[in-house]
Amino acid sequence: MMETTELQNITSARNGDLVQLVGLRHKSFIFTLEQGKELHTHRGVVKHDDLIGKIWGTQIFSHNGSPFFLLQPSLPDILKNTRDTDHVSKGNWIHSFTHGDSTGNKGD
Repeated sequence: MMETTELQNITSARNGDLVQLVGLRHKSFIFTLEQGKELHTHRGVVKHDDLIGKIWGTQIFSHNGSPFFLLQPSLPDILKNTRDTDHVSKGNWIHSFTHGDSTGNKGD
């Protein structure tokens, strides 16, 4: 049987995870969670620390009350939100998505 902490690691956002915030009108932001950082949007500021430990699918709010949903991005969402000139990052994200390693490292 899986322990509670193991289950929480699977079902909640962790430092280093690739996340997607989806706001009103389906505007989304894809980024890597890093302790101490902030996401600044036209709908307010979201602290990464406030997202770490939240369950995927949770509704969160920016500093000014704008709602977002915390999701794990799908591969199509990642590719759609990555510029064609950003092939190095896109390659890392694809690796992370297919290998379940949010850092993009192979673990060697």
